[in-house]
Amino acid sequence: MIERVSNGQITGAQLQESNPKDIIDVLLATLGDTRAILVFDNIDQYVDVEQCKVVGVMDTLFQQALTRNHSAQFIFTTRPQLDYVHLNFLQVQLSGLTVEETRKLFEMSGARLDPANRVALIAEIHALTRGHSLMVNLIATQVAKNRVNLAELISKLKRGAEAGIENPLFPEIWASLNVKQQTVLRYLAEQIHSDPEQRIASYLGNALNYNQFSKAIRALKATNLVVVKSPGNNLPDTLELHPLVRDFIRRRFPREEQVPYIDSIINFYDSMIGRFRAVILNAPYSVLENWTSKVELCLRRGHYGSRELQRQ
Repeated sequence: MIERVSNGQITGAQLQESNPKDIIDVLLATLGDTRAILVFDNIDQYVDVEQCKVVGVMDTLFQQALTRNHSAQFIFTTRPQLDYVHLNFLQVQLSGLTVEETRKLFEMSGARLDPANRVALIAEIHALTRGHSLMVNLIATQVAKNRVNLAELISKLKRGAEAGIENPLFPEIWASLNVKQQTVLRYLAEQIHSDPEQRIASYLGNALNYNQFSKAIRALKATNLVVVKSPGNNLPDTLELHPLVRDFIRRRFPREEQVPYIDSIINFYDSMIGRFRAVILNAPYSVLENWTSKVELCLRRGHYGSRELQRQ
């Protein structure tokens, strides 16, 4: 963010010896009177659910954003509720779709419903999903693509809900995918951040060739399982999974079955680190994040005290 706000005058490499508080000070000082929107998406892991407050470094950022003079807007998205008494704090509670909005979403997706049962089906879908936009959208897409029979899907979702299965839609969708599509999702579930399609293809190593990957990723985008982000400025689109889809895939498989996918991505970062190691002292954050991403993957892998991690 500092690189973007400063138009590259301050690079990530210049901040590598700084502590988090100093970096936050630099960010606020660099912003100055700049009118900007800075989004910190899905900060659930930084929230104390009982106190309804953010913690750690995020708390420092939160307090500085509330109290320092600046012209920017900071947006934090989180599922747990936050409770702050401050004039500069506004909490916007997002509710689910209404029954009418659910109907419109189905209509926009091109999903065809039996006119005689349309009202009842929409009402059932709304009740089962509680109007959750992702769930409704996934169901509508599955129906529009003729991948499922809606009445049968509703019946399965009811049985799953009665059995206490969290998000019973996901196992049904997972079962409808072929092995190559599931393979791509397994890698996407382990990626650190949103990445361009070409870079994600490199994560797979020899698991799939590029034609197989491209075909699988097109199918996944068509079913709205993959989130496409368009950064603008002639930069390529980036891809990632919705947090609920990612969490479902990670929980579905034990740690030892996740390891090959994590290791394959680590191998990719090793190749990038080898390429840029000589220029690290003057590298922008886009290069430095090869190191930070590898560290995060090593921690997820359980390599807390390994020599490999210490060298990073």
